[in-house]
Amino acid sequence: MIEIKNITKKFDKLTALNNVSFSVNDGSVVGLVGSNGSGKS
Repeated sequence: MIEIKNITKKFDKLTALNNVSFSVNDGSVVGLVGSNGSGKS
């Protein structure tokens, strides 16, 4: 299991994530979607 708790990410004055929490259970398949150059990696 992977668990993320209370993560916040800001770019200058833009808050991209604010206090986000989630978990991914063992055996789950998860995808991250976004346009080219959007910082997915």
